[in-house]
Amino acid sequence: MKKVNIGIIGGGLMGKEAASSFARWFAISDLPVRVELTAVCDLNEDVLLWYSNVPTVKLLTTDYKELLADEEIDVVYVALPHHLHKQYY
Repeated sequence: MKKVNIGIIGGGLMGKEAASSFARWFAISDLPVRVELTAVCDLNEDVLLWYSNVPTVKLLTTDYKELLADEEIDVVYVALPHHLHKQYY
């Protein structure tokens, strides 16, 4: 089974926003691939500290360019805050 590495920019989503982002992430788990969250970029250090407890996450950064430069990441999800979801969808 192929592994797909996921990176999230704006990983500080909590509550309803977290449910929305992870629902989309798990949607590809229906495919014959193993999905792993391996990188998170967020400006909030507390958010990065929270994600440090996720065993698959190997890169925690405040610089999105560092996440995008990681050649092991297959898919990058840019988290859109919930109030912007309402404006665009």
